Amino acid sequence: MKYLYIVLDGATDADYKELDNKSPLGYANMKSLNSLASKSQLGRVEVVGKDIPPESDSAVMSLLGYDIKKYYPGRGIIEALGAGFKPDGSIFFRANYATINDKWDLIDTRAGRVSTDEAKKFSEDIKKIVIEGVEFEFKHTIGHRGIVKIKGKDLSDNVTGNHNGYKEILGLKVSEALMLKLPKKLKDFEARDNSPNTKRTADLLNKYAKKLYEILSKNQLNNGRTLPVNMLLLRGASSTFTKLPSMKSMTGLNWAALVEMPVEEGICQLADIKTIFVGKETDTIPLKCREYYEATINNIGKYDALYVHIKGADIPGHDGKLMEKVKVLKTIDKEFFTPLFKKIDLNNTFIAVTSDHSTECAKESHTARPTALLVYTPGIKSDNISVFDENHASKGSIGTIKGTEVIKKFI
Repeated sequence: MKYLYIVLDGATDADYKELDNKSPLGYANMKSLNSLASKSQLGRVEVVGKDIPPESDSAVMSLLGYDIKKYYPGRGIIEALGAGFKPDGSIFFRANYATINDKWDLIDTRAGRVSTDEAKKFSEDIKKIVIEGVEFEFKHTIGHRGIVKIKGKDLSDNVTGNHNGYKEILGLKVSEALMLKLPKKLKDFEARDNSPNTKRTADLLNKYAKKLYEILSKNQLNNGRTLPVNMLLLRGASSTFTKLPSMKSMTGLNWAALVEMPVEEGICQLADIKTIFVGKETDTIPLKCREYYEATINNIGKYDALYVHIKGADIPGHDGKLMEKVKVLKTIDKEFFTPLFKKIDLNNTFIAVTSDHSTECAKESHTARPTALLVYTPGIKSDNISVFDENHASKGSIGTIKGTEVIKKFI
């Protein structure tokens, strides 16, 4: 038996009048996925907990079966591992290029989605900044994303970030996504305890933010940009991690993951999952889907189980582009699911399909809406539901389960 765990990033959404009161999943009429749904059991997933809009990292960890209250180390260290950093006691943050105005109001959390080529050029001026003997290193990763590494003495990772779009929950480093109405005053970095080292770290970070604004605002690359790149939004301060129980020890299966983002690579390192990067950032959606199909076919014989994380639908969700999200989902069905289901042996394959979180076009944000879940295995007693979307999944026999419970379907 082969096992496929397919996660459609941010695919779940709300219903819209413009879509005949359907969600993008329902309106896209994903014929191949719907055909599999008719042979499957359906349900819903509260990925990290009821009424919590998940971040991507905590969502993926939960879907892989890990209790985030026990194992979650912080977004910074996860992305740092995925970007090639070695833990050395330094503090790591996930970073976004962003736009603020001269009153320090946050205008755009991604500076209008900076391309990788642009982002690399902007990074040249801020690769290393030293403040009071503490070194701030910035490394660009993909698109508007990057990592900030802070190295020095008498520092603490028990500080908040300056990203208005997230707040910490559960008394841990776990964050939930917030719906932002911009412009909004940019947050200061704050100490989460009263120790001198923590207060010093927060103070240094606020000085770093001022230095970033000073340097980036003068960059001539901003000439002509509607949304200048003049700030970094940091979140997920962290410096250490706990090694996760391996996926093989949890499931008895030898796993590999097909991914495209450093955050997924970092989690896979912690879980001893072989990572296979798919495509390039500049690939079109149809090309990327075909690359995922080819990578799945090329690797399904080499491993017991594949985790396949397809990013496409999340981006138009964040950008509020409803019809673009529908188009992406149609493309995923045509270029990935259709050839996949023709090629693999469905009599010898277990398949689970879900999303890591809902990304709602109307809110341009992750939300707490439960994600749709499909579980297929040869001989399963199906629910006879022929549409894979949120409303139909809510009527399935699986019911509503926790994110950590999905992986138990593989055992």
